Amino acid sequence: MRRRVCGYDLNGWCDAAVRNWVSVPGDEDDIGPTQTIASPPLPSVVLVGDGDQAHWIGGPQADLAPHGLGGGWGAVGHPDRRVQVRDLIDGRTGQPDTNQGLAAALTGLSQGGAINVVSIDDTPDTTEATQERLLSALALAKLRNPMLVWRPVLAALAALEIDVVANHQQIAVICQSAKGLSVQKLHLRRASGQNRDVIAPERHHAATLVSGAIGYDALVRQARFAALSSAQITARNAHRAVARSAGWAALGRPKAGPDILRMANGDWDVVDPSTTPHHILPTPILYDPLPDLSDCAVVLVETLSVGGIRAALLDRIEQAAPGRVRALDTRAVAKGALVAAQRHSVGEPVYFDFLPGLSTIVVDWQGASRYDLIKASETLIAGQVYRSPHPAHLTIPAGETSISVFLHKETEVRPRQATVDLGAPLTQQTPVSLWVSQKPAAGRARIVMEAPALHRSFTIARDAATPDP
Repeated sequence: MRRRVCGYDLNGWCDAAVRNWVSVPGDEDDIGPTQTIASPPLPSVVLVGDGDQAHWIGGPQADLAPHGLGGGWGAVGHPDRRVQVRDLIDGRTGQPDTNQGLAAALTGLSQGGAINVVSIDDTPDTTEATQERLLSALALAKLRNPMLVWRPVLAALAALEIDVVANHQQIAVICQSAKGLSVQKLHLRRASGQNRDVIAPERHHAATLVSGAIGYDALVRQARFAALSSAQITARNAHRAVARSAGWAALGRPKAGPDILRMANGDWDVVDPSTTPHHILPTPILYDPLPDLSDCAVVLVETLSVGGIRAALLDRIEQAAPGRVRALDTRAVAKGALVAAQRHSVGEPVYFDFLPGLSTIVVDWQGASRYDLIKASETLIAGQVYRSPHPAHLTIPAGETSISVFLHKETEVRPRQATVDLGAPLTQQTPVSLWVSQKPAAGRARIVMEAPALHRSFTIARDAATPDP
């Protein structure tokens, strides 16, 4: 029996979900046909109700609500009742219920899938804390069997479905991102599934960020500034900064029909998109050059933008890789997420990922040496849990009440020092072992120190460790 699966492109600029079923009122779901549910540009979640009845609503329905749109709407218009999804993803809302808001953004698009895959940006801003925030939101949303997958990987999966790329190729995937372009190189390799072989992308390193004014952040700022129709924001024009037409313009998409807004004093204001540009394109679009793409057979471009913005972006990339650029449609990531969910549901590899190297310092009779808990070259099938095959072995002298453990992550310049409190002085020399477990794109590594003689184990929080001077 086929299971319902869903792919989410939760990006905060123009969210979408693609699922393999259609809901039929009064009847069973029709599993097979795909259905796309999309939010308008710059999606938000809104807080409805008060007290114990207060809860967040997301998806397309949140865009239609007056909540958080200013004092002209009365109490429901208070700004605290509306939060942008992008701010929730980045964790910059300052509100304690960020995860509930993210959960609402997901369920507002779709719910009910047995397997759920969600996109994440391959940029420096996507930290392990960001991943954990999204996983917590998925748990709150009660979306079963969740999996986070990098945007470039999902774009590659979508391209594989339409035969744009092929086995054994090295490809580049360029994704428009908040601060510019994310450039990732992937190797396509054959992998064995339970019932068939599939072509799976292999990721060997984090993407390169090429900063520029083509980034969504800059485009949104330009569009909102243009919507003000003034050199500065005032009480009389502040409502225009959150106009829906600004979100459409930021992505180069003309909005159909006028944008009717309510001012703080209750008056109405009408923004006619036909009198304003359909897109805002600051220059130069890139501040830094693109990396060398000569070793890539195909260069995939993933963008949510259309019109002049999309054309300018493709023209710039074409200059760096003439004849090899293939532009994907604006729903490619969501479609790729559905492919990933379908693969995961039948035990087929989605992609291969690397884990950043992690090492500690071990002292023996030869002196101090580095010991790899995660080797820098470690690659595994996404969704699998990695555990150090050979733990580091240490000995704590008698009389000690704590032990210092040095940890060095490949992506950081300096090691960190973590102090583990043993609770009481040791009566004798005590051997301990140190090992790590981690799943790709699933938050922070779990670092554990086991002390069999003490009948205890200790979990080490690397982020709380002190950088070594």
